[in-house]
Amino acid sequence: MEDTHWEHVLRRERYEKALIVNPSDIDTIIELAILLEEDFKEYDSARRYYEKALDIDAYDEYAHYNLAGLLDEHYQEYDKAREHYETALIIEPDDSYTHNNLGLLLQKHFNEYAAAAQHYKRAIEIDPFNGRAYHNYAVHLECNLKEYDKARVMYETAIDLEPDHDNYLADYADLREEYYKDYKFAIETHLKRLETIERGLSAKDQSDASEAAFSKKRADLNDTIARIYSDKLADVDKAKPYFERAKHFYESALTKGPDDAGCRCDYAGVLDELSLYMEARFQLEKALETDPSHYLSHNNLGNLLDDQFEAYDLAKAHYAKAIEAEPDNPLAYFNYGILCKRQKENDNAEQYFKKAIALDPGYMNAAMCLADLYANHLSNFSEARKWFEKALEIAPQDPEIHFELARILDNNFREHELARYHYEQALVIDPSDIYTLNNLGLLHEEYYADKTKAAEYYTRAIEIDPKYALAHYNLAELFVQNADKLQSAKEHYIKATDIDPDLRDANLDSKFGI
Repeated sequence: MEDTHWEHVLRRERYEKALIVNPSDIDTIIELAILLEEDFKEYDSARRYYEKALDIDAYDEYAHYNLAGLLDEHYQEYDKAREHYETALIIEPDDSYTHNNLGLLLQKHFNEYAAAAQHYKRAIEIDPFNGRAYHNYAVHLECNLKEYDKARVMYETAIDLEPDHDNYLADYADLREEYYKDYKFAIETHLKRLETIERGLSAKDQSDASEAAFSKKRADLNDTIARIYSDKLADVDKAKPYFERAKHFYESALTKGPDDAGCRCDYAGVLDELSLYMEARFQLEKALETDPSHYLSHNNLGNLLDDQFEAYDLAKAHYAKAIEAEPDNPLAYFNYGILCKRQKENDNAEQYFKKAIALDPGYMNAAMCLADLYANHLSNFSEARKWFEKALEIAPQDPEIHFELARILDNNFREHELARYHYEQALVIDPSDIYTLNNLGLLHEEYYADKTKAAEYYTRAIEIDPKYALAHYNLAELFVQNADKLQSAKEHYIKATDIDPDLRDANLDSKFGI
């Protein structure tokens, strides 16, 4: 590290001396600007040199390109950055990297999605080996255009070009996990990323700062793998060793590196998963000592105080501080709404959920919670329906949304055909959902008077979960109407009431002689 720093210092001195001899040497001016930007982080000085190069030659494509990147990344002057990228392309229309960077700028800061896609495609046409263009186009296709199969092809091409590129692997693993539900592939990809990091650790003479950075990355990856096992595969036993390893590496990162609020916050999240709640609380409070306005620490401490300590007023105070720190971040509004809803502060809950959605119109969980608030707390079924339908626009492949929308259509609007459609869609997505099977059975029994079909659905639910009391009970009620099936009805009724005694019914008790 020290030798590299001195190499940079010597290069800077050499460039500065050269410019004393020839102040108009554009190549040297730009090289010095790049060095000041990338290695010394002297952004104002770098900007002055880029602008000086353009004063000398307003048609220097390289100066426009680099100044645009600096204005975008470090000054957030997006209009000026765009102007310089577009000027660079007028000078050199076939520069793949300029097309790629302009596409990224248009995508992230101007929401000009069609134009961004055109620039990514042009970047790839010009240079089929530009891995960054494939990757950025993949992210754009996934996140903005929702064209997941095309995104998959772009990710795979980027990874073929650069097989160990961590960002490419990470984003592709997320796509396979979130859209394709291919959790095994996601885990294998993250394990590959871990292997790459381990190979990097073989370098000798690492500084404490470098070792801390490696430890933080290893911790993050172990945490990611653990959460796939615990949250997506419901396999707590396989998750625990990865949470334990994450805990070890976070501790190492905090020992070797600076007292970083973000690292402590992530560490607290792992402690929470390991049910070490007091330690998690301590780490979040320490994070806030380091950075009193750290958004995620306030938000996560609010969650912890709510879920594990029943310190509701203190939780609200931390949500409020999170909102004060980042008023345009929807997460704390959402969590504040959850707490208000639980405490039956319905007006406040409605306000916070709507604020979260206003900030992020694609916030499906907030739309679902708002719909549930209207349906089950405020009895405003028209609003509930509207927000379930909004949630479905955001996540059309989510079986829970189809189920909840079907339930309200069936029970409150008597739109049975449409309810049936959404129940069946939920079942296509998740054929093993016992609640959907049971409700379809009820719908066929009560609305369509199709007892055979109803019995099929109840039976399928019981085959999946033999301890599902309600399906046993519904099947008993269905069979009791048929003298030939009285014995079977009695057996299902006994099973139902053994599992859930609250289902006992005096009339059925009498009918079965119980």
